[in-house]
Parts: sequence; structure tokens; C-alpha cells
Amino acid sequence: MDVAGGSVFGTYVVVLVIAGVVLLGLALSLRELGYARRAIEVLSGIGCLGYAGYLIYLSAFTDTETFAVYWGLLIWPVLLLIDGIRAIDVSDVESPRFDYDDEPSESETRRSTASQERRAARRAASLAAIRDKHTETAD
Repeated sequence: MDVAGGSVFGTYVVVLVIAGVVLLGLALSLRELGYARRAIEVLSGIGCLGYAGYLIYLSAFTDTETFAVYWGLLIWPVLLLIDGIRAIDVSDVESPRFDYDDEPSESETRRSTASQERRAARRAASLAAIRDKHTETAD
């Protein structure tokens, strides 16, 4: 690749820098990643930034005008990004609670009266079972 054109080379270097910064950000912000996976992401981010710096150094301070561009190298940061996103655990996120819980929800107003009574009876029975179980363990 010829540096004189500059557009492909500049794009490649910018994409390497962005990939390195994203990988370092993921490694430092995701607590769900284990130590080994976090180390891999940090080393990969440093590698991307280092390679981008090396290419900038070669283009600025040497007489080299042709470089090989390996677009396949950018598959690794994409795979690590996907792996990091998949590692995020959202099971402990609670749904928001509102102060106006005494008002019937839209789904309750659509239910028939018999359906609402059956649902209330099931809820009362499950609460009674929990109370009975609690009193048995307390004794």
C-alpha cells in the first residue's frame, strides 16, 4: 500500500487506534470478565495501539512508502468486543417500581372479573403457604 495516497493508510491506523481504545475500555470497565480474559483484552488493546504507533512512526520518520495492510487483523478486536458484550450479566437488574402501584394495571382492567378473582385466590393461597412455612420454621 502506498502512503502517498494516505486515505487507506490513515483509515487503517484510525481503526487500529479505535479498536485499541475500545478493548482497553472494555477490559477496565467490565467486572464480569475473569482475570485471564481481561488480560487478553488489555494485551490486545495495547497491541493494537502499539501497532498503530509503529505504523505512524514508520510513515513519519522513515523513507518507507509501502506498507502491508492486514484488514483481517481487525477480526480479533471484533470477536473480543462480542465476547465482552456477551459476558455482561443483567440478571440482577430490577425493573423500575412506581409509586402508583395501587392503580390497576392495563392488563388487569382487560381481565374478566372471574379471572381477577382466580388470580387473587392463587396469590392469597401462595402467600398463606409462605406464611405457614415460615411459622413452621420459626417454631
